[in-house]
Amino acid sequence: MAELTAVRLRELLSYDPETGIFRWRNPQGKRRAIAGSPEPRGYVRIAIDRRLYRAHRLAFLYMIGEWPSQIDHCNGNPADNRWVNLRLETRSENAANGCTPRNNLLGLRGVTRAYRKFHARITHKKRRIDLGLYATREEAAAAYRGAARALFGKFAR
Repeated sequence: MAELTAVRLRELLSYDPETGIFRWRNPQGKRRAIAGSPEPRGYVRIAIDRRLYRAHRLAFLYMIGEWPSQIDHCNGNPADNRWVNLRLETRSENAANGCTPRNNLLGLRGVTRAYRKFHARITHKKRRIDLGLYATREEAAAAYRGAARALFGKFAR
């Protein structure tokens, strides 16, 4: 089966960059029903020619004409496929923009308990950076947020 092209995608679907919604086209070229359905992680999937694609990747193919390597939803909502909410990124930038892991007992990214103190650390370019020990979890979280902004800029969450 050949890889989906921008031409084929535009034949089958229309994309509204303002809303991020894909709609099926009928043979006369008129817009029809909304395409796609949400998957468990929140991304919208669309089946084309018996293959599933994520809508944010299709948006890039539709608008730019080529497949993207890595895409980020700026606001962190995987169902929001508006063009202004999508940006190209690296794997490192994607990791910086991620959510706090579910198994994090403190509920704070980059903060762990260290005996009677709180330890803050961050990873950048595969290197773990120690940010120090703090008396409160809030101080440790503030240290992490400051380092994240300095290291990752607009990709920091």
